[in-house]
Amino acid sequence: SLEEYERLVAREWELVSKQAALGRAEVQRRMAEEIPGGCWDSPLSGMLEDEETGDSCGRRIADVLRGYAAEGDDKAVTAGSSSSTVEKASGYNSKFSMEEGEEAIYGALEEFHGGLIQRVGLPSKLEDLRQGMEGEHCSRTDSEEPFTPPNYSNPTTPKAEWQAVTEAELRRRLSQGDRVIRSLEELMEEERVKTARLRAEEVLALLLYT
Repeated sequence: SLEEYERLVAREWELVSKQAALGRAEVQRRMAEEIPGGCWDSPLSGMLEDEETGDSCGRRIADVLRGYAAEGDDKAVTAGSSSSTVEKASGYNSKFSMEEGEEAIYGALEEFHGGLIQRVGLPSKLEDLRQGMEGEHCSRTDSEEPFTPPNYSNPTTPKAEWQAVTEAELRRRLSQGDRVIRSLEELMEEERVKTARLRAEEVLALLLYT
């Protein structure tokens, strides 16, 4: 049912968020410091010696995580960042920034955590997702209505944006200089895409966004 699917998606989002938090190097190190004993072949054996040791270790790890959470979101956001990363990212800022004098509108934090499902709902059938995306770009009354994005001055249309990333000949013609529009098939072979287990529709959405 749709309700069950929504529940599964929400649960998956929750788990992925927790995995991302626990995957930070400083969190893993602080938890590892609370695990006693162990050896190279069995590094976690110290916490499995007996029930009391395991319970004690679990409590200490819980204390570490509570302390980490109490430090606030700023540490989580900046963890792993460096000046070189910031400098590299600054070169791309203009593409995603507003024109000078304009003001962006943001929602509340609850809306961020609610995700897109809360705002636009789920597709009727997951297997029809790409077809739905194509319809949104190419089959609506405004699909060929020109608009100028706020982050660059070239007029475009929703249909033209879709064709630019899905039609091979047009993609090659638009790929000039530093601008290279890679094919969906090529991107699906990227190790990062496989590791993240992204669907083709998700990668296509990223192509359209960038």
